[in-house]
Amino acid sequence: MTSSDFWVESTTSVHGTAFDAEKSQSYFTKDALVFKDCVASSDILRVGLAEFAIDFAHCVPPRASVRTLRPSGGMLGLAHSCLTQTGVPQFFEASATSAADGADGAVSRATENRLGELMFSVEYKPEDPAGGAYLALGGMPHQVEEALYAPVKTTGFWQILFKTMLLDGNGVVDNIQGVIDVNCPFVLAPPEDVHSFYSAISGAQPLSNGFWSYPCFEDPKIHIEHAGWLFPFKDNNLGKVKEASGYCVGPIVEADLAGLWVIGEPFLRGTLSVFDYKKKRVGFRSVG
Repeated sequence: MTSSDFWVESTTSVHGTAFDAEKSQSYFTKDALVFKDCVASSDILRVGLAEFAIDFAHCVPPRASVRTLRPSGGMLGLAHSCLTQTGVPQFFEASATSAADGADGAVSRATENRLGELMFSVEYKPEDPAGGAYLALGGMPHQVEEALYAPVKTTGFWQILFKTMLLDGNGVVDNIQGVIDVNCPFVLAPPEDVHSFYSAISGAQPLSNGFWSYPCFEDPKIHIEHAGWLFPFKDNNLGKVKEASGYCVGPIVEADLAGLWVIGEPFLRGTLSVFDYKKKRVGFRSVG
């Protein structure tokens, strides 16, 4: 969510999901180095019955490198293309731009039609404690009521304005500039906002590295107001400080991010999150 690049790394490890370029009849490399050990490449991505022409960075670490011992795999960056590190076109935006300007028109319009819409959505699996999630390209994973949307404030991150955060029904922080990141296991916030939040919980105290704890019996009810609705935190703590401790670790962690918040899993686990490239907006709907 904080990168726009599509990375595929092929290592010598037997673990992970391997991509073997030699076995792909549609693979093409431009032999242009876009990052260390990574070349600009293209291939056909098949999702269900649909096929998409995609560009990505194919990384093959040297055999003498420690990196080649890591599992093979890939990472699809879903932020806007201005955050690219490789210069490789972002999947959604490349489709939208080509369809709009007429370049390679037939292929691009077909791509947009197969996607359904130029959006994606994420919904965590409620039965999966490990935090697994459903990713739907081109729409939503199932039929739900219309999401409640807010406009993206800046091109780059999926950043929107939340009106306020409430603790047990009382507002504690207003006008939150929040960057949505489905890969973040916490909610990160400026230190002064974190202090304001935990000062409203009796017995809360700081730990190390920006974390805080509070008595587990307090069981605070945390909500974020968005588009006139109150969305609850699915996880109001990250577990106990120690196994036999009566203190729980809070989900909001201090981080100096130039006034920004990063809205991660403790909030997102209770929502269906929708990211719309075409209309430049982010929507939420409570689930479960």
